[in-house]
Amino acid sequence: MQKILGQVRRCVEDYHMIDAGDVVAVGVSGGKDSLVTLTALARLRAFYPIPFTVHAITLETGAPGMSFDAVADLCRQLEVPYTLSLIHISEPTRLGMIWATTMTTPSRLC
Repeated sequence: MQKILGQVRRCVEDYHMIDAGDVVAVGVSGGKDSLVTLTALARLRAFYPIPFTVHAITLETGAPGMSFDAVADLCRQLEVPYTLSLIHISEPTRLGMIWATTMTTPSRLC
């Protein structure tokens, strides 16, 4: 994790990605990539000289069997606010129509 944290810090500094008082929103699916990103930014926040906050966001699509309890638990451990928003993709939206016609999971559409 230290190596990843160092790389995140270097990118933030090299590209001036965070200003004082920024709220950094992290889209969290529950997969490894988003969980590592969330954890790295939450840890960076603790010692980075520019103060910022981190907020985790998950868009719940209503897919059967999905639970984001573990994400909510991690956010509590990291002291990161967490928003879980239900998005009805079965409504007649472009994504909903694609999902309905392909009968696949939303993550495979990306």
